Amino acid sequence: MKYIQINRWDEMQHYKDRHPPWIKLYNDLPRRHDYSCLQDDSKLVLISLFLLASCNDNKIPYDLKWIQEEMKLKKRIQPVIMEDLATLGWISVYSDDSKMIAGCKQDAIPETETETEKSREEKEKKTLFMDSVYLTTKEHLTLKERFGETKVLSLIEDLDNYIGSTGKRYKSHYKTILAWEKKNGRQTTKTGKRKSQNPSTGDSEDGGDFKTTSAIGRTVKV
Repeated sequence: MKYIQINRWDEMQHYKDRHPPWIKLYNDLPRRHDYSCLQDDSKLVLISLFLLASCNDNKIPYDLKWIQEEMKLKKRIQPVIMEDLATLGWISVYSDDSKMIAGCKQDAIPETETETEKSREEKEKKTLFMDSVYLTTKEHLTLKERFGETKVLSLIEDLDNYIGSTGKRYKSHYKTILAWEKKNGRQTTKTGKRKSQNPSTGDSEDGGDFKTTSAIGRTVKV
């Protein structure tokens, strides 16, 4: 079984061997860069994890449905939120054998050749969105910062549908999304419909009413 722990929890909370009815939340949190980079949903989940860590000895079961139910959250927690929190150093994920598998904190020691190779491997890890779209956590965060979460979900859905219907392959789905968005010049009409342009043919298509589909990701190596 996998667990979640809050990084640097001992520095944030000054109590030992007890489960207090409160946690410390510093008022400089909104000014922290690693906090401001998070989407609103991720910020809510992070505070929820703080609360769960205080009553679970900082050993939170990696069960997103359970976390949602325990914290009385209405929206389902997407796995990509955990990816974002781990990438920005807020949490670590580990298995029963105590081997860290995400967000691992390391000592400040000189980088060796082996560490460089591991770092490169980490950069190559991508998350699968829907059926066909692969993005690194950094690429996904960059897209959300640039276009907003709702639009990014729509862009991922469009690319996924196009790849599924044509069987085409792209070297970088991140670069493809940027190129499509630049070329298409999507416009929303007064009726709430959008027109998009197929980047391969240049033909315009009526996209109908806007719809968003949750993009549930899982980490793979490519």
